[in-house]
Amino acid sequence: MTYEEIVQCVRTAYENADAREIYEHIAIQVNVTGEGEGAFYIEVAGRAVCVEPYDYYDRDGLMTISSDTIVEIAKGELTFEQALEKGLLRLEGNMDKFRKVAKIKPEVPHKKRAAKAETKKAEPKKAEVKAEPKTEVKAEPKKTEAKPEAKVKPKAAP
Repeated sequence: MTYEEIVQCVRTAYENADAREIYEHIAIQVNVTGEGEGAFYIEVAGRAVCVEPYDYYDRDGLMTISSDTIVEIAKGELTFEQALEKGLLRLEGNMDKFRKVAKIKPEVPHKKRAAKAETKKAEPKKAEVKAEPKTEVKAEPKKTEAKPEAKVKPKAAP
């Protein structure tokens, strides 16, 4: 994959991710090694996640990770915690903020689409219900009783 494809893959995975429980600003720079080498950042601000292809100098942490590993995380095949345990990534900086970012699960659109397709195949077709033709009912106008008009006599001029 190219650098641009890696950034787009991570951006797509995190653009609708649920970060509602993070109330603080967090910025983690990601240094990608291997194929598609480069740097981008993951920022949490306003309880939303943003991924941009820039160096982030005023950051809370610096993650060094291979392109294959970050793509696996973006696709939901691996978590940040699993990658850390296996030694597939290195982190420098504020571990508390990294743990908060690591809790954000990426949206994996291709898995959702596949699950919806399987659900549709599994559902039996519903029987069609034919609607009976509607008959028109005309409402008759209401009859109102006429009230006698009050007669007003003009006053005599003085």
